[in-house]
Amino acid sequence: MNRSRLFAEAVVIMVCPVLAVSLGKVEPEIGEHGRHAVPIIMLVFAAITLITGNVPFLILCFSKFFYGDWTWKLPVKVTRWLAPLSGTCLVVLACWITRLIFFDRWPYPVLGAMVGLGILIRAATNYILWKEETNPDPNLQLPNDHRSIKKLDSKLEKSVELLSGGTALLFLGLEGLALEGGQGEEATSKHRLSKPICVSFLACVCGLYSMMVGMIPPRPRGGIRLILSGIPDETTREVERYVSGVIRLTLVFDAAMIVAIVFVMFLVMYTLMKLPAFLLLAPPFLILIVTIYYAIFDDPGGSDNGAATMYEYPKPASLELTKVTFAGFLAVSIPVIGNGSLSTSADLFLTCAASAVASGLVWRFLTHDNDNVSLIPQRAVERAAHVASFCAHLLIVIATVPFTIMAANALHSPMKNAG
Repeated sequence: MNRSRLFAEAVVIMVCPVLAVSLGKVEPEIGEHGRHAVPIIMLVFAAITLITGNVPFLILCFSKFFYGDWTWKLPVKVTRWLAPLSGTCLVVLACWITRLIFFDRWPYPVLGAMVGLGILIRAATNYILWKEETNPDPNLQLPNDHRSIKKLDSKLEKSVELLSGGTALLFLGLEGLALEGGQGEEATSKHRLSKPICVSFLACVCGLYSMMVGMIPPRPRGGIRLILSGIPDETTREVERYVSGVIRLTLVFDAAMIVAIVFVMFLVMYTLMKLPAFLLLAPPFLILIVTIYYAIFDDPGGSDNGAATMYEYPKPASLELTKVTFAGFLAVSIPVIGNGSLSTSADLFLTCAASAVASGLVWRFLTHDNDNVSLIPQRAVERAAHVASFCAHLLIVIATVPFTIMAANALHSPMKNAG
């Protein structure tokens, strides 16, 4: 249920800016097809996406209130169809937005069609296999009281939170770049935007597919019937093997999402400032060095005095600070890409904001997996997470100074012109 809530929130964040695109904020290159037809159709399509993304959560809330024992099977069917349908619609919207700017580039819709078709095929396959089971469970088709299954459900919830939040950020970036590209008539402006838009589009569609894996995880090999038919000890081993495999898969997707966001920011910065853009990688590199140092040289029982078994793992870091900082990065960088002018204050702000976002994402990832799924010692991860948290907050404080200067200059310019 929490995964459906996170998915619904991400859909709202991704679709609402599309409505602005549909209402004519972008001048689409649609030639003889007419200017108003496509935005109106996109508006309707965005509304359908928004509805299909939120209905599963609404039905799950209704089912939990009136059928607390999950005996009503409709929410399972609705979630297994409407969530992938909404994800496919988001892929189509990403293709649509990109095509409004680069009308003659067909690889975008072709790739989007492949990803969207993959989402639907996977949803249909999972639904058919689910129907063949004798005792389908509304969640993961496995014993709900099993400790490994509870751990998997918690991991999937954290993964969907990261993937949905990251995909929403990338989608916002794609929409912002498309808005700037649609407003600019110069060919040089679209040329500067081409690489960031391309990478943002690729990251968006891959992120949407990863979200669907978190929403509807892969089924165990041979199905639940094969696992439950074995002896108890063998059943436990099979379940734990299946859970570990799914968790490792989600960790790969989570890491790929973080790399994609950092790479998009790097491309935007490199377009504006060339070599100084590599400063974005300084905080993640420092965090990596700290992790390696404590993993190799730190004594696991050095300062714990034998209390390592009583260690309370930190909760996953919130993404809210990272989302706000990334929004500020987009608000400053996208107009600068369009007009090609970069002031010293904007340069410093973009560097600090992008580095803060990268540090915040690494901080989240280090606190994301807190029960030793990875091979890195927990104490090393804890120290590195503290460094990542410190870097993220310090860089945000530094970025406040150039941002204030830019705001003051923006307020002073109209007064000067009026005078």
